[in-house]
Amino acid sequence: MLTPERERTALSLLTASLDREDMDVRARLEWLEEAAGRDPDVIRRVIELMEADAQVTALEADIGAPLEVPPLELGVWRLEAMIGAGGMGSVYRARRNDGLFDQTVAIKFMRARQGEIDLAPLIDAERRTLARMDHPSIARILDGGVTEGGLSYLVMEFVAGEPIDEHALRQGLSPEAAVALVRQVAGALAHAHQSRVVHCDVKPANILVTEDGRAKLIDFGIARLQEVAAAEGLDGVTRAYASPERCARAPATLSDDVYSLAVTLYELLAGELPWDAARADACQPAAPLPVLEVRNPGDLAAILAKAVAVDPAARYRSMEAFDADLAAWQGAQPVSAVPRRFVYLARRYAQRRPLALAAMVSAAGAALVALAVITNLYLAAEASRRQAEERFDGLRALAGFMIFDLNAQLEQVPGATPARHAMSARAQAYLDALGETAGGNAGLQAEVATGLVRLAEVQGVSSRPNLGETEQAIANLERARGILDGLVRRAPGDAALREARARALYFLAVTKAGYTLDPALQLSLAEEAEPDALEALAAAGEAEAGARNGLLLGIRMTRSDALQTLGDVAGARDIRAAEEARLLALPEAARTGMDFSFEAGRVAALLGDSEYYLGSIPASREAYARAAERFETGLALQPTNRRLLTGLHYAYYSLSSVEADLGDPAAGLAAAERSREVALKLMAWDPSDRLAQRSADISLGQVALMLQANGRAAEALAIVEQQLVAYRAAAAANPSDGDAQRRVAVPMRGRAEMVRDVSGREAGCRALQEAAQSWAKLEEGWGLSDFDRTNDVRLIAEAMQAEGCR
Repeated sequence: MLTPERERTALSLLTASLDREDMDVRARLEWLEEAAGRDPDVIRRVIELMEADAQVTALEADIGAPLEVPPLELGVWRLEAMIGAGGMGSVYRARRNDGLFDQTVAIKFMRARQGEIDLAPLIDAERRTLARMDHPSIARILDGGVTEGGLSYLVMEFVAGEPIDEHALRQGLSPEAAVALVRQVAGALAHAHQSRVVHCDVKPANILVTEDGRAKLIDFGIARLQEVAAAEGLDGVTRAYASPERCARAPATLSDDVYSLAVTLYELLAGELPWDAARADACQPAAPLPVLEVRNPGDLAAILAKAVAVDPAARYRSMEAFDADLAAWQGAQPVSAVPRRFVYLARRYAQRRPLALAAMVSAAGAALVALAVITNLYLAAEASRRQAEERFDGLRALAGFMIFDLNAQLEQVPGATPARHAMSARAQAYLDALGETAGGNAGLQAEVATGLVRLAEVQGVSSRPNLGETEQAIANLERARGILDGLVRRAPGDAALREARARALYFLAVTKAGYTLDPALQLSLAEEAEPDALEALAAAGEAEAGARNGLLLGIRMTRSDALQTLGDVAGARDIRAAEEARLLALPEAARTGMDFSFEAGRVAALLGDSEYYLGSIPASREAYARAAERFETGLALQPTNRRLLTGLHYAYYSLSSVEADLGDPAAGLAAAERSREVALKLMAWDPSDRLAQRSADISLGQVALMLQANGRAAEALAIVEQQLVAYRAAAAANPSDGDAQRRVAVPMRGRAEMVRDVSGREAGCRALQEAAQSWAKLEEGWGLSDFDRTNDVRLIAEAMQAEGCR
């Protein structure tokens, strides 16, 4: 392997050689020997790169314009060598060159246009989706964007390994070892499928095995990009491994990955594909797996036959089911691909428990006596069945209390977050197990769905004190919604079911839409939830009225949030004003069962936001003051209510800004310091709470801004610089975390003003340029909301113009 410096020399010589294409081969080689200083390794590397370039050039007839030459440096990365090329572009090995730490990555450059099709938006969407996946057998997406020359790229984890088929051949893997490797890949695909991400092109070339024996999936989503460009002559699938429906250009499904992974396993076991590689007939049934010298070869053959069935309905329904059968085969357990007849089950039991079987056989002489005993036991069991069902109901009630009611109480206990995480995991396992036994029992299905919604609220529903398990919360809410859709179709008049579905849709609106930064989705989900909430409220008795009024309020506030983000601030203000009036008009009996002080404070705070963005600053101040007063009133009765504390923090934080805007910076500083006090109380309550840490950071930043407004810029700048040290360290340690990068960008505009006040205009201009660069980097990697563009990017540009910065 060449040193980085010699790799750069080889790349430079490759570029120079492209200008000498008019030379004959001999003259070109003589020039290369001279230019390379007769270094044989450099010469060999340049020739390899020339061959790779020739492969890319040969593709031009199929894909249109040639691939633009990528820049030698890309942000903190410096290209070292081309390591692959294909129809979508080329892949380079690159190394970090900013000196922070040593890191090697693979950078895939792709043509943003394929004929008349602009793939850049799809590439960006794929990158955002894939960057959220985190599994030891998935090559992670670290970064991405578009070069100045318009070339899209993905920065990926560099996997030093060999394709799984080459590894199996070189190592002479046993069938057992091959199955174990493929199960690693199955786990990775199951993880991706939970986020509804399909690989689309599972094959040996896309599964690399590292030196420590870890299988890694690469090129997630690339086939999907190729598929979009299919009209231009590209084919997004590898026919030898693709399902019949994929060969027919049907949309990708989870079943396709099951099929392709099974074909890969077949090839590893048999040494050949189950059909001719060209595969003229995509619906040709797979050849039976040859008999292998392994335990239970028939079971393994049955598993593969089921996984590659021509009819998708006959295949495994999920990657988890396929993996479960492979695990069962490893453990000599019965597999679902084989009919569960008595003889088959007995044989598998005999393999696992030979001594126990021998004891059973020796006891056969007592069979006649046992029949009489069994008859008596059956009669006794039938009599006690009803008692068992009653115990089961009691157990479910106890589990519900332990998982949900006790968890809600732990929310108020200092330092209880680790225990709540543990209870969340237990609750997930309990609900999954209960769901498997529910079958067609509508009561159990409703219990599972309602439990999933409550668990999701604990795991990661924003605006609630949650555990930060956002992706799991979204998955549970989607699952609950699916169950409830079916139940409501069967019983549309069931108010409890309508309430449960409204809550699931509401939580999806605030969590999934917030996670994906999609206000249109948020608005759609909230609008879908509102009719259910209204139906449930219309049928509410005195005991349910409070909770259902709170639910309707939450849905309407979420709808107003979406409208405000989409630019209809007046529409959002009108909804919030109407909801505040409706809430205050509720009779005392209708407030029972809802956290009235919190809800009344929340709607006032949100109304303050709308008034602020409409320019009605005095009205905004009044609304924030009402919110703070209501939260304080609630805390006087419930001093440990974290929702009230969180709301109070936000009310004082917002009040601080409007006090300064109205010309009272001293009042603004007092409100900011009060906001900081509340945030520190939340942190002291539970130091492991990330939301409390974030609240404390935000409040400290506001204190800094108010210090500046009060003429204490040096004190303010010291606070911000200290915060930025921690934010930058976190961003460097988590380069794929867009939220960590955003925390660096947010304080930069205020910092620039402080730098100007402390050190003068030129220093301020440099700080403004740094701020603009931070937001540009964030936009390139993760995108910006309209709020970010209006309240930071635009204001930075205006400040630079006002200061005359160059």
